[in-house]
Amino acid sequence: MCLYCHDLQKLGYDVSGVYQIKPQNAPFQDDIYCQFVNNTAYTVLQRRTDGLINFNRRWIEYKYGFGNLYDEHWIGNEMIHRLTLQQNYILRVDMWDWEGKQAFAEYEGFFLDGQDRDFTLHVGDYRGSAGDSLSYHNGIKFSTEDVDNDLNMRNCAAENKAGWWFNTCYLSNLNGIYRTGWYSHSQSSFSDGIVWYTLKESEDYSLRKVEMKIRRAT
Repeated sequence: MCLYCHDLQKLGYDVSGVYQIKPQNAPFQDDIYCQFVNNTAYTVLQRRTDGLINFNRRWIEYKYGFGNLYDEHWIGNEMIHRLTLQQNYILRVDMWDWEGKQAFAEYEGFFLDGQDRDFTLHVGDYRGSAGDSLSYHNGIKFSTEDVDNDLNMRNCAAENKAGWWFNTCYLSNLNGIYRTGWYSHSQSSFSDGIVWYTLKESEDYSLRKVEMKIRRAT
């Protein structure tokens, strides 16, 4: 049983799809989507494509994951923690807008703490074309509507209808409601779309497609 997607790559696998892996210290094997691109093995953590999956979920669902690995999903905070516990990973966020533009952001040293520290996010140096909308969330605990760990007196997860590492509240929220590009506050009292602020310099633009994925640092 392979531990990670890059182990599969070493064995000659090069077709993207769902594979069974078993991270170190994990009590069981699990399915995961491995993406093989330009001789690089990625593990897909999250994908947004069409809005068919509801991302306004409770803590337990974000802990263990939900959705369809071939399409929209969240792989689970517990799995992300176990994947990044023993290895040095780079997080890559690929994003597409409704006008045909594609951009990306990468972060060195990505990992999540365990549930005992509320799956706190850790990211290092940024590079990319989308602008840095995640460093603001570095060192922040994960929040959902039923577990409010943010630094705001209000409940950012409930207001923005997503689980995320809400600070006070966000510069990015990739688990927000699937909306079509620019949207007005007549549609929502809050900026609750799929947002990467620095891409559009606005919280009121919702992206068409997003992928969060990790690769092993060389």
